[in-house]
Amino acid sequence: MAYFKIRFMNQTALLSLSALIGCAKPPEITPADLAEIDFDAALTSCCAAIETHSPAAIRLIDNELNSLLPLAHNIVLRPSYLEGQVDAQAFLLGDAKPLDLILVNNGSRLSGANSDGYFGHSALYTGSESDLRGLGIWNHPAVAKFHQRIRAGGIAIESIDLGVRLSDAPTLMEADHAAIFRATGLSRSRKAEALIYLFTEIGRPFDHHFDLDRDDGVFCTELIHDALPEMRMPVRFSYGRRVIWPDEVATKSFVQETGFRFLTSIRGTPVGWFEEDQDMLAARILQAWGQL
Repeated sequence: MAYFKIRFMNQTALLSLSALIGCAKPPEITPADLAEIDFDAALTSCCAAIETHSPAAIRLIDNELNSLLPLAHNIVLRPSYLEGQVDAQAFLLGDAKPLDLILVNNGSRLSGANSDGYFGHSALYTGSESDLRGLGIWNHPAVAKFHQRIRAGGIAIESIDLGVRLSDAPTLMEADHAAIFRATGLSRSRKAEALIYLFTEIGRPFDHHFDLDRDDGVFCTELIHDALPEMRMPVRFSYGRRVIWPDEVATKSFVQETGFRFLTSIRGTPVGWFEEDQDMLAARILQAWGQL
């Protein structure tokens, strides 16, 4: 589900599938590497968008995004590593609370196999029937129309190339690596308000241009920004538009510059999965941005 990773910065990569499939893996990060990192300095400066394509190339890409995104998402290179690992999903989501932020990395589809950064997608956990009843919104009209889907396992709202949707854990966890962050400082009434907003957004089109100032759709981090502006998600100006990188949401959260706080992450492998702490996750993000 690395939908965000097909950014305007790197859509030209889609024109060469062989290059994507054959791209080299980054070197493994060692304890010695971690010991040398000044995390506060590195994370504060991470994720600066470097404009490597010409304005003419970006305009050409913009004109083809509606066809490129579905194409890239539909090309599966391999199974995702956390796909079907029910125990891993239960570990990550077992203690989740409504409005927890979930970031995912997925190299199993062409949409996430070769792009800038590490995390390519974001979603907000919306919770179970019990959670929504506890917040007093289970019978709100915006939520009531999705009772059946929630009872069938719908636990998170995300914006993907098909639009905003309510997803279950197996769908959300089509990923190689996933991290969860807690939204802090929210009152019960504010949580209820934000959740109602998210449910009203289901069905809204996806913003294939990743532009915060367009009103004809919404991309994944934009949906979260709109629902929870008090979380202070970092906004950058790049290629003539305002955008929010999932990686920068993570790095700014690590140094407490957003309202989200890191809880844990799980990383899949071809044969299993393991928990990964904040320092290793931060190092992977820094590596993806050429800062390690």
